[in-house]
Amino acid sequence: MGWNAVVGATVTGVVAVNLYSLYKRHRSSGISAQDYTTEVLPLAASHFIVGPVMAQTRAGLLDLFFGGLRSINAYHPAALACEPYPVLGPKFGAVHYMHVSNVAATTTLVWRDWATRSPKLTPLAGWVSIVSGLVMSACCSAHLVLMLPIGVGMLLCSPAQGRPCYTASGWWVGTATKLLAVLHLAAGSTVPTMRAAINASLLRGVFASSEFLGFGAAMSGIGILGPIWGTAHFFLVGLNLWILGSTIQDWAMASPMLRRSSGLINIGSGLLLAALAPSSGYLACVTDGVAMLLATPTRQPKTDSTTRK
Repeated sequence: MGWNAVVGATVTGVVAVNLYSLYKRHRSSGISAQDYTTEVLPLAASHFIVGPVMAQTRAGLLDLFFGGLRSINAYHPAALACEPYPVLGPKFGAVHYMHVSNVAATTTLVWRDWATRSPKLTPLAGWVSIVSGLVMSACCSAHLVLMLPIGVGMLLCSPAQGRPCYTASGWWVGTATKLLAVLHLAAGSTVPTMRAAINASLLRGVFASSEFLGFGAAMSGIGILGPIWGTAHFFLVGLNLWILGSTIQDWAMASPMLRRSSGLINIGSGLLLAALAPSSGYLACVTDGVAMLLATPTRQPKTDSTTRK
């Protein structure tokens, strides 16, 4: 437990400091969503970068790359017993870890667009959704091919600009993203291998029940990307897609604040993943969730429409 304890304690300390910093900013001048998203966007991208750095994730990704995207079940001793369901092994866990990174970074970009009252969503958000959706649908989650039209919609959609929500293409793109989130979560709940992984986690007491405990385990070389790790990240993808859809809708409607559900889901999922893998960095999601509850968009200067005579 050496490295796991060190990394877990360090992450907890950093998150506590960040939460106190948020509290002070909120009490003094308020939390600017534009400033906050600019600060955390590199951290969201670092989650993607850390994947290939960790030996266990890197091995799963390389195995998937050289075996082909459809090789998630290939040559796995449990494949015949699990067909037609996915084998929740290293390949499955690694690719869903990377997809969590993509959705989180996309949400941060859209969040910044909401903060700045941008008339268009950042094109990078749409392209990341398109590419990651195509990759994931080719691997194992065929329904994620729907990220392709959603990504195209993100490239083309526009906000309501004072009109009813149903007239805004951006609002419909957000709705489609949330429907995909529901489909993703429902699909996972029907898979026997995932239900078995959830039961195994509950029997172990949830805390530190993942076969891979995070960056500390990567440093010590102990642990594998097993069923609990893969299942947790599969469902985290669905929760993050819901947050993404809600944020797109808030951008489209120029909401004065992000909806509370986005922040609460972020906090809850961060706490759960941090419990499953204590030496991971998912506890940082708690800070993001609190910021979603408190941060405000950029104040637009008021213009005087009257003319002096």
